[in-house]
Amino acid sequence: RCAVRARRMDLLVDLAECVSPEKAEAIAAVRARCAALGIMSAPPEPILQGRHLIARGFRGGPEMGAVLKRCFDAQLDGAFSDLAGAEAFLTRLLAEKH
Repeated sequence: RCAVRARRMDLLVDLAECVSPEKAEAIAAVRARCAALGIMSAPPEPILQGRHLIARGFRGGPEMGAVLKRCFDAQLDGAFSDLAGAEAFLTRLLAEKH
C-alpha cells in the first residue's frame, strides 16, 4: 500500500536514509524487500482489469469500479499474486454478492 501511495519507493527509501541514518539496517531491509517485490521505481499494478470483469458480463460503471477496488485491495493484502488467483478471488467475491 505504501508503494501505491508513494509511487517511487526508491526515492522514499533514499529520503529515509538521509533523514534517519541511524536506522540504516531497517532502511536496508525495506530497500531489499521493495527490490524483491519489484516495486522500487513503480507501484504494483492491479492484476485484475476491467476487461476481466467485462468478460464475465459486467458493464462499466460504479459497481465495476467498486469490484475492481476490492480486488486490488485484496491483491495488496496478499490474497493473490497472479491472474489465476485473481480470477478465483473474483469468483468468490461474486458468489458472496448473490
